[in-house]
Amino acid sequence: MTTRYNYDRADYPLLQAIRMRRGVLSWGLGLTAWALLLGSTLIAEEHDNRLHWVRTGLLTAALPIAALGRLAVEDSVKAGRVLLDYEDVTDAGRQQLLWHETTDEVQPGDAIDEAAPVEMVDAWEYLSQAAQDWRTHLALLSPTDTGKSSFLYLLLGAMSRSRETVVQVVEGKGAAWAGVPEPNVMRINFRPTLENAHTVCYRLHKVLNLIQQRVDQRQWEGPQMVTVIEEYLTFSTGLKKRKGAFEPYGQELEISVEAMAAVARGGGGQLVIISQSPNAENLKFSGGIRANFRFACLGSKLGGFDAVDNMIGNHRFVNERHRDRIEAEYQTARRQLKSHRHPLVLTNLLGEWRCFPLPYLTETQLDALDIASQPVPDELIIDDGWLPGIDEIGSSDPGPGPSQSAAISRPNPATTAIEPDDEEKLNLEAIEGIIFEVLAGADEPMKAHEIKVKRRAFKSVDKDLFARILAGMTRRGELHQTDEENPRYSLPP
Repeated sequence: MTTRYNYDRADYPLLQAIRMRRGVLSWGLGLTAWALLLGSTLIAEEHDNRLHWVRTGLLTAALPIAALGRLAVEDSVKAGRVLLDYEDVTDAGRQQLLWHETTDEVQPGDAIDEAAPVEMVDAWEYLSQAAQDWRTHLALLSPTDTGKSSFLYLLLGAMSRSRETVVQVVEGKGAAWAGVPEPNVMRINFRPTLENAHTVCYRLHKVLNLIQQRVDQRQWEGPQMVTVIEEYLTFSTGLKKRKGAFEPYGQELEISVEAMAAVARGGGGQLVIISQSPNAENLKFSGGIRANFRFACLGSKLGGFDAVDNMIGNHRFVNERHRDRIEAEYQTARRQLKSHRHPLVLTNLLGEWRCFPLPYLTETQLDALDIASQPVPDELIIDDGWLPGIDEIGSSDPGPGPSQSAAISRPNPATTAIEPDDEEKLNLEAIEGIIFEVLAGADEPMKAHEIKVKRRAFKSVDKDLFARILAGMTRRGELHQTDEENPRYSLPP
């Protein structure tokens, strides 16, 4: 998975200085000895006792030789100590030292292999291994133009070809999602409607039921269920901020996502959340939920590197011990980008944080990417008219199942209405019957709270739950709604 880049230059600045000094001493020693010997020979030609002068020259040369030898020994001792200290330096520290040492020497035209101080991940091999081993949930956090789509297509495409996979998507940008069957894609408006909110929450509700069945069985067979939610923050926050019947759906979405993050992995379910926010803290997941996610942050010269910078600097995600190594990988990866759109990724998808450039793909290659997803099971698509979260209203009645949905009709107030003084908790059929009774006697459309205050029996029904029931009756055509933002209800004409 890794490639080691070689170095020709010195490994450490102090060692380089010691080696230079040692070379100067060696050359000085040799030149001094030869000069003395040559000088003694020339002098001896004018005298009779040549041997005497040779001995004198050798003795004279011995003094500087001894001094230079002592310096050489001291340098050797220093070099040995530096080497011992160098061995104690961590890999991350050494890579950082090497990086700083070589950065100023590398010119823009130099080959990156000659200057890279770190072990870089092979992106193709990493994605291939992730396709086989990746089982956790994923939060993909990056601004626009940083390569989120190409990364996700490469990952899910490799995954769907290595094992049976059903990919279902919640998206509002109109992306093609090549290879994903159309029934698997839940397309929502930029400003989601109640129908959009219901479709998404209901599908998550159904997926959770399927996962729960698998968990209860302890041994399950079937494809991996991957649910991708595009622009999660925009969608969830938008539902919670809007008043009326939208608020319960915002809470339902948040509850479903947290439930899937907590238990879905054990039943072959995975959640992929995509957000343009570069800050992981904006997801507002608790520590326990956050621990079930892996993260991927992307950057490019066109889209910027804010998401990667924020993640590296966040001590809750990137451990201090690994930060120097990751920073070195990050700087090296940026030097390897081939164009202003070429992305790099920082991810812990396989456990350890790594940073590396994604495979560089041309526009034609990007257009050819697809995901080999299987169709979503029919039981997840069929809407039985039952809103999530209201299967129990103070009673043990589990509510109608899919086979009963066709038989649902407007309740008869004469048989289902309960007297105001009745202290028993109401079931769904009784609540709907009283709503019909109230609206049948109304001269004009009424707001939810106006209907609720008309009967004391409604005091035991939660406000959010009451709004959900009204929304469900409206969706089934049993009530008429005048406005989504500030809804008023009446009986259909």
